[in-house]
Parts: sequence; structure tokens; C-alpha cells
Amino acid sequence: MNHQTILALRLERQHFTAPVSDGEYDALFRDLSPVLCEYWSRPGDPPRLFQRALDEDFPYNDHRRSRRSILKGRFHHGIAYVERADLQLYGCLYRKESPLPPEAFQILELLEQEGPHTSNQIREITGLGKQVAVALQKLQEAFLVFEDQVDCDWDRAFYSFSAEFPDVDFSAHTRQEALIAALPRFFRRIVCATAEDVKSWFNRPAKEVKVALDTLVAQGSLAAVEDGYVRTEDLPLLAESRTPPDGIFALHRNDFLVKTWEHRLKGQYPHETHQVLYYLLIDGAIGGAVLGRFSNKVNELELAVLDNPVHASRMAEVRSALAQVTKAPPLF
Repeated sequence: MNHQTILALRLERQHFTAPVSDGEYDALFRDLSPVLCEYWSRPGDPPRLFQRALDEDFPYNDHRRSRRSILKGRFHHGIAYVERADLQLYGCLYRKESPLPPEAFQILELLEQEGPHTSNQIREITGLGKQVAVALQKLQEAFLVFEDQVDCDWDRAFYSFSAEFPDVDFSAHTRQEALIAALPRFFRRIVCATAEDVKSWFNRPAKEVKVALDTLVAQGSLAAVEDGYVRTEDLPLLAESRTPPDGIFALHRNDFLVKTWEHRLKGQYPHETHQVLYYLLIDGAIGGAVLGRFSNKVNELELAVLDNPVHASRMAEVRSALAQVTKAPPLF
């Protein structure tokens, strides 16, 4: 298995080397779902696939969610978006069935009987105060309530989930079946991944991940290789010799690749006063990070840390990569 070929194919499949547009964007969005919003972005901003899209995707996804083509929910790592057609699949995978507090049932009854209300309206009607936010989160996690984020406004409406999506059947898939169905999409874009990578992205227990991977290997969809798992149909491509193109990309902390490799990156760039703002994807692999301080005004990009000293000559590329994802000026 050629590691450089894996890197080259991953850059291609993630569309860093050839950003997508039109229908190709929608296919990429589905495969990288549930799509998280940018880390430390304004609450209410739409999801984006930074540096992978040929056209500006902020207005595109803002429009799509206004039409409910993509929907907001609480999935693997919290708030994220999926396409309407995938709501049932990811709902089956991530719906929580833990006990609900009494105030949650009070809110659910209100929404079922009177229709949608904002959180402020719910507080005024029920008098529950701060308990409303906690109850709404638990109701969202249980997929009993739907938060309709149609624009960037903070004052959005909450609906009874079953009233808005009566066709969604949470008995259609077990959690294990849903994970098995979602995994081929993941591998199409990640190319090669370990069981720990799968666990990190899907945020599912190791036992569930192992069963799902073993099932797909037994079915012939996946193949176990030295570096982890790959799609069986990719084996001929991975036998070829390819070199990833030179290039540096800045990845925010909720990026698909960062969340997949979160277990590897945890604690990798410690600093006494600064934290990681962006990871640097250098020639197809994480090779550094930009440290600084998050701010509600303009983030402070203090320094770049590079794994390989030879990359110190590529600081102009690092600054160019940052310019693609943030308006904050690098202070280095």
C-alpha cells in the first residue's frame, strides 16, 4: 500500500486539488455529512466546505437551509447539517433515547398543540426560564423537536419533529445498520482509515465500529490493509504510484479531516498561552498548526508551528492558506 498514493487520492476525493461546483458539491456534502459549522463561527451561520468548493458556498447553503434542502440537528459532534434525504439515516444513527425531564414534556406538548415557537416565546408561556435551553437540547437529541434555522437570525423557531417530518421512521434502521450504511460514503472521501479514525468521526463506541467494519469486510465492500481499511474497489488505484501535489490548506477545528483525526491531534501542539486555531494540511498530511487566541471580534493568529523544519521556507503559502479561510491577519 503506497502511502503517498493514499494522500494524493484523498486530496482528489476531498476536492482540495479540484474544487467542486453545482451537483458535485451536493454529492461531496452528503459524503461529508453530518457537516459541522466552522469552529468559533457566529451562531446561526450555515455549514461550509472550506477550500473544497469552486464557488462561495455560504450563500448557497444559506439558501438551501431556507428551503429545508439541508436540515439542522444534533448529530455526532453536536449541531450539524444533513440533506433532507439523509435525515432518517442519521436520525437512526444518532437519536438519543435517554429519559427526559418533566419540563421537556411540557415544551413538547406546547409545540404539538400550538405549533412552532421561539425559545423566548416558550420561556414567556411556560415560565421555565433557563430550563428551556437544556430541555430543548435534550428534545433535539431525541429528535422530538426540530430547530428550523432558515437564516442567520438567532431567533429561530422550534417545531414538533413528528409534525414536520411524518415520513421519518426511526425504526427503519438499527443504529448498527445506519452506521454500516454511512461508512461507504466516509471511505469514499477518506480513502484509508483506521478503526480509531472511524470512531473519532462517527463518535460511536469502538464495539459498534468494529462490528460495522467487520460486516463490510465480510460483504466485500471494504478490505483490511496494513494502514487500516479501504474500499475494495480502490485497491487497484492504491497499487499505483502517485505523488500528492504540493499545497498547504488551513483546516478549522470542526473540519471533516480534523474531526476524523482528532484522536491523533489531541495535545499535539501544546503552548503555554496559545491554542490551535487552524491545523495545516501540508502536501496531503497534517504537518503543523496555527496558534493564537479566539476572539468575538477578530481572532489573533500569533504563530505557525511546523512539524518539519524544512517547511519554514513556505510561510508565504501558510499565509495564503489562511487568507482562504479567515479575514484575521497573521501576526507572523
